Amino acid sequence: IGWSQVAGRAAAVTVAFIVARNLVFQSSTGWAKSLAKYLLLVATMGLVSYSMIQFLHSRLGVSVIAAKLLAEGLLFLGNFAIQRDFIFSKR
Repeated sequence: IGWSQVAGRAAAVTVAFIVARNLVFQSSTGWAKSLAKYLLLVATMGLVSYSMIQFLHSRLGVSVIAAKLLAEGLLFLGNFAIQRDFIFSKR
């Protein structure tokens, strides 16, 4: 589970950053500053997601796939709000 989290996030981070910055939030924040914040968010959300999946799977007996879907679904809205308000804000 851990290695799949790392591989999946590493493969998607570049494309997701560019799409989020330029298309979704149309941000004019500096690349370096927003990229640093974005990478911190990716790492944090990866650890939180991993922890949630492990808990759901090992403690509650939820299948790994269902646990992944549930964890990522729950984290989606918070992730979006953090990107909108703190990483790509238009302030």
